Amino acid sequence: MQVHFQRTKRIGATGDSALFVLLVLIVLSGALLRLHDIGGESVDLEEYACVGGVEAPNWNVFFEEQRSRYPYGAPLAPALIYLWARLAGTSIAAIRMLFACISIVNILLCYRLALAVFRFMEPLQRRRAGLVAALCFALSPLHVFHAQEARMYALVSLFTLLAMMSLAEGIHGGKRGWWILNVFANAGLLASHYFTVFLLPVQGLVLLLQERRLSRRLICWSLVQGVLLAGLMLWVARIPRQAEDLYSYYSAPSLTMVVQHLLARDSTTLSASAFFPSSRAWNWLPGTAGASVRGAHRYVDAALIAASLCAFLAAAACAALQWRRGNLRLSFTWILLLLWALLPAVLMVAVSWLWRPIYGSRYVMYSSFALYLMFGAFASGLRGRAAYRAVLMGVVALFGYQLSLAFPTETRTAWRHALEKIQAQSGGDSVLLLEDPFWLPVLRWNEDRQNPVPVAAAFQRSTLYEAASFLNAFGEKAGQVWVLLVLTTDFDETPFVRGLLERSLSYDRYYYPGERKLALYRLHRNPVSGRGVQESTAAENLLFGPMLPFLKPEQTLEAGKAFLDSIRYLSDESGGFWLRLGAALAAHGRGEAADAVFRRATREYGSAAYELLTFARECPIDLDDAGVMKSILGNTSNDTDKCARLRTVLHYAAYEMDSAFLESLGLAAVEVAPHCAESYLFLGFAMHRREAHAEAVPYFQKAFALNPKVSPESAEAYGTSLADTGASEAAIQVFKEAAEVWPEFNWLYMRLGIVYADMGRHAEAVEAYRRALAPLQDDFYITYLLLQSLLALQRYEEALPFARLQVLVGRREIWVQLVRWRAFVGAGRHDEAEEALKLLAAIAPDFEELYDILYRHSDRDKANALLEAARKDNDPLVNELALAVAHLEGHKP
Repeated sequence: MQVHFQRTKRIGATGDSALFVLLVLIVLSGALLRLHDIGGESVDLEEYACVGGVEAPNWNVFFEEQRSRYPYGAPLAPALIYLWARLAGTSIAAIRMLFACISIVNILLCYRLALAVFRFMEPLQRRRAGLVAALCFALSPLHVFHAQEARMYALVSLFTLLAMMSLAEGIHGGKRGWWILNVFANAGLLASHYFTVFLLPVQGLVLLLQERRLSRRLICWSLVQGVLLAGLMLWVARIPRQAEDLYSYYSAPSLTMVVQHLLARDSTTLSASAFFPSSRAWNWLPGTAGASVRGAHRYVDAALIAASLCAFLAAAACAALQWRRGNLRLSFTWILLLLWALLPAVLMVAVSWLWRPIYGSRYVMYSSFALYLMFGAFASGLRGRAAYRAVLMGVVALFGYQLSLAFPTETRTAWRHALEKIQAQSGGDSVLLLEDPFWLPVLRWNEDRQNPVPVAAAFQRSTLYEAASFLNAFGEKAGQVWVLLVLTTDFDETPFVRGLLERSLSYDRYYYPGERKLALYRLHRNPVSGRGVQESTAAENLLFGPMLPFLKPEQTLEAGKAFLDSIRYLSDESGGFWLRLGAALAAHGRGEAADAVFRRATREYGSAAYELLTFARECPIDLDDAGVMKSILGNTSNDTDKCARLRTVLHYAAYEMDSAFLESLGLAAVEVAPHCAESYLFLGFAMHRREAHAEAVPYFQKAFALNPKVSPESAEAYGTSLADTGASEAAIQVFKEAAEVWPEFNWLYMRLGIVYADMGRHAEAVEAYRRALAPLQDDFYITYLLLQSLLALQRYEEALPFARLQVLVGRREIWVQLVRWRAFVGAGRHDEAEEALKLLAAIAPDFEELYDILYRHSDRDKANALLEAARKDNDPLVNELALAVAHLEGHKP
């Protein structure tokens, strides 16, 4: 194959004007394609990851929210979106306009890039090549698609064009400014998408081939790129470790797939994008004509593949031919295009095969510019205007057909369409139940801010139809019930439909195709059921009425925000969905329905009741605790079940350090359920927490009289309160009986040992501590207590192994190191005693004098004086101090 790059005469102002007009038409056509219906598409998950923090009040809040929302994403696109939104507004159309404008600029840069790369051509040929490259980019369905989304890919194209243009200009003797631009462009690439790193080896290899030695220019360029890569590595290293299922989206690419993507980059049917071809393309044609046009894609795809393959082969042939002729500069231009087109994909495939799958055709879309330049170069080398015009028409036909298969655009995810359907059929009188809270913020981004719909999300579809049945039974005040299923992994709607039918719920189903398919159900109200619910939730009987205003959007109290944050991802099994549903209804002024939902949540889920009670405490509001307790008990007549429900709620509250909160709940529980041991038990816990042990004991006694096997923790608290009031024998009896019921609860033995030790019964304390240590050999506190009792019994040899345990050696508490010293002294291990006292002196300077007297300077007179003082004060250390002094006198005559 021979391509002519002959010298041509200038064709004059008319020819230049024609080329200029063509460039203007190309830019205008590309602009129209990119701006068409730019705000019409819903914001999907990938866009939300970039735009979700756009309404943050300041940069610091935005940065923290963005890092949390999209931790593994490159930062430049979200940062630009945030800054752009300060000027243009936060609507999605305004934000997408930024990337559409960048993509329009990229059309001109394609033209300018050709002028920089093809310096070996005549000016007219360079301009012709630039026009072809710009035309390919302007009509590329993939680039048009990415120009209409608020993501990073338009930026990737921008910085790729700037980087390669500045590299070409710099290599060909350009000024230093081109190299500075190259550095900033490469920095922008890495900050836009991490996988643009594969373009740096392309630039480095081209520069190396051009220099053919370790020149100063090559070394400086490499060092600067190394700094950029180091910054990238530091940024990536700060990304929190992500769940492994994040990578399940990727799979190792096959060779066939990679070759297909390389040769058919702009094919809507062979690309890896799920949005192409559009199912609505050419539907305006009558009969089966549209299907016939769509079916012709195989021939157009074949033509595109053939054109790409010819371009690659011709570029390789030109590179080899020019190399043989000694025209290395021209050969390097073709090598640059080949490396640019192929090497990033090859490197990404190698990483995917050798380490972890990361391949995606869109991650190396920046290589398509090399193919466009090849097309332009060969087209510009053809003789005659007619041949060149035929190429232009061929590009328009080839790329235009591919583009036509993408219009009207396929829905990414029809969030907005679903919400519009709800508004059209039921307006504000509706409530939407959504599958999976993960999708809720994305859905919220797409809603009409002036007419929002109450939305609550559940993790399980079974929860959705249970909630639909409940709201249907409640009646009109709940609103028209809709359910939205997101068909991402579970495409079988049969169990969900069966659940609706089992509850006598009829429905209308609306299906929305797209990358993430949606199924919207409108449920028909059954007027027969639900009277009991409505009667129990009349306006004057709203149990949770005082807290409902704090859930309205206009409220700015931190308590409401904290409550919503705490329940955002609370599981269905813990009642999280019902809390979210109640909060959504309350936020939209449907107080009676919200109250009914909260009542159901308290009946079914102890954790949900606790969340509501905690929220009421934080507001603060005067909530009827006794009424909440009655709601928790529900309508069941089973006393065991009632007590179990109370236990669950009070058990959560017992972990709080707020004894007043626990006491108020305990008093309410005693009022509504005096037959439950739990009611008195947690009152006792509340008194025990504030060390009012004399008040706690009667409540514990009532609790244990009703149920002596409530819990080991309660027995521990009961016995501790008894011991504190001086009833040591009664405490011992409580601990012993509880230990027989719960022998695995070792803290009972520890408490038993403490009571024995306080009574001076150290031999029994030692046995209790040993039982407590059996399941927890490395518990330092129980070990310390055991050592204390062994020292009190002067059983030093028995204490010695415990004093050497690593669990005590590393502790910094004074009292821990003091018992170790006593044990070593008592056992006659004075070298170890010296080390223990040295450590103790380092921890507590008060012991430096003792260390000096006994070990560092060994003063017998001062040691005896200390011993006499200890005897007078009846100090517990007197025996070990006497042994230390005796050892000092025996070794220091």
